[in-house]
Amino acid sequence: MNNIIPNQQTISATDIRFNLGKILADLDRQGSPFLIISRSKPKAWLYPYEPMNFSGDLFLKWQTEALPKYNKIKAKELMNIIRKDRER
Repeated sequence: MNNIIPNQQTISATDIRFNLGKILADLDRQGSPFLIISRSKPKAWLYPYEPMNFSGDLFLKWQTEALPKYNKIKAKELMNIIRKDRER
């Protein structure tokens, strides 16, 4: 029998706009996998947290290079990025 109790947390778009840096720091500290669900496209991505560095790991590259750019992003800039993504 599976006795694992998942720690589920839902983050609203408003929280992402104003607390993205804190959210990313919490996810990194917890070391737990997280699920990203796109409302603009019918897609979902599950990213496992892996502390080891794999040379071909595209998610790790995204996590270490792209995410830090958004730690102090302004809400207006984030909304523009989301709108551009929806237009694709």
